[in-house]
Amino acid sequence: HAFSNTDLLSKTISIMDDVLQRMYSKPDVYSKNEVEAIELGREIIRKGHDLFLHLDEETKLNILELVKANEQDFLESVYQQ
Repeated sequence: HAFSNTDLLSKTISIMDDVLQRMYSKPDVYSKNEVEAIELGREIIRKGHDLFLHLDEETKLNILELVKANEQDFLESVYQQ
């Protein structure tokens, strides 16, 4: 449910923004790949936030259940082989 909690996602994005600012200010400490990894993670979380922001709780739950069922089906298919 953390993926659909827009308040939590907003706070996480804010924390990642702060982390990135610190990383940008210390280019001798953090590699380009490390910075890009955090930027990618932040962008993924931002897209998730944007997706769930305007949905009601029931729709959020339905989406999460669908994702969970798909993941379960995939795992079962992998382990049945």
